Formats: sequence, structure tokens, C-alpha cells
Amino acid sequence: MKILIVDDHEVMISGITALLDDYETRGCANLDQALPMILEWEPDIIICDLDFGEVGKGGFDLAEKAWEADCLSKFIMYTGADINKAILLGDIKGLIGKNIFAIESKVRPTAELQETVQKVADGKRPFDGYTVRVAKSNLPDEDLLLIERFFSLTERQLELVGAYAVQPDRKSVAKELHIADSTVKNYTSRILEVFDVENMRTVVAQYQKFQEILRTVGYQA
Repeated sequence: MKILIVDDHEVMISGITALLDDYETRGCANLDQALPMILEWEPDIIICDLDFGEVGKGGFDLAEKAWEADCLSKFIMYTGADINKAILLGDIKGLIGKNIFAIESKVRPTAELQETVQKVADGKRPFDGYTVRVAKSNLPDEDLLLIERFFSLTERQLELVGAYAVQPDRKSVAKELHIADSTVKNYTSRILEVFDVENMRTVVAQYQKFQEILRTVGYQA
């Protein structure tokens, strides 16, 4: 059984390596080097931190790239952030049910990580639809609704919201995105409908909170 540990802190790699001394393990502290290493070594299990200190550089991003590269490795994620939010984000991204088999909390006893690794090694999937439902039930309704609303938007609609966060008006947004003012108007109308509000400034305020939720788990919209 080959296990790759991906974390930007060497002390975490050393600690987990010592914890899993019954397995063949390797460590990788550089996220950019992780995917080439995965494709070359082909580990059975990848234990990966969700947050690498930079938005867009995290465990979800690595898992998604591995899936797209037809990698068969099974991911076990761990995070110091709200695990229920992490589970929900992984589910919305479509990775739970694909190559993410579990998400563990850093604050839990190490014995739980050992147990999870053993389950995955035995071919079991600790996370399933029931786990996701439990995670949703433990989130504040406001956060749950916020996450689901933003993930219901298209990539272009999210770009529009991001542009509104830094531009003063619709025409400036159209100029930044190199699209017609009428197109911005149509996108805006749809976004306001999704959020059931009357102006984009309200959506932008919610977007900032949404971004903060993403940053806690190293994920980028």
C-alpha cells in the first residue's frame, strides 16, 4: 500500500509518516510538484491538507486535477477549518463520490486518521451521501444557502459578481469583462433572481463572505 502525504508543512508530513509506519509513504511539500509525483508514483492513497495558505492552491484543486488526469488514487483530506463546510464544498464540487473518500479534522485524535486510512485501504468509502446530509444539517442555514446559491451560478456569472466587487457601475463591469452592456444587464437580472435581492451591492457583500468561507478551506470559486 503506497501513501503520499501532501502538506506545505514538513512537520505534518513527518508526523503522519510516523503515524503510518506500517505503509510505504512519501511526502510532498510543494503543491505544484504533487500532481507529477502522483502520476509517476501512482500512490494508492493520498493524504492531503485542504489549505495551502493561498486561494486556488489547495487540496480540492489537486484532487480535481488528479481526477481529470485519470488518476485512480483515493484522497483523504484533512483541515483545521470547519469540516462541515469542507464536506459541503467537496460535494458541490462533485469530488465526494469520485476520488475524495474522506475529510478529517486536524483537531481530532490521530487514531481516527489511522482508522480512516485502514478503511480506505480495505476498499471502503467512509464518506457518502449520508455524511453530506449530516454536514449540511450542522451548518447555519445562512451559510448553507449562501454556498449553494453561489455554486449555482455559472463561471461567467461568478466573474460578473467579482467584477462588481471592484467596479463602480454596470458600464465599468462591461468594459472590464469585454462584453456588451446589454449582456451584463441580462446576467445581472439572473443573479438578482437567484439571490432574491434588488441590487448587486447586496450580492457583492454576500460574495465577500462566500470568499472568506472558501479561503478557510483553500478553495477557489
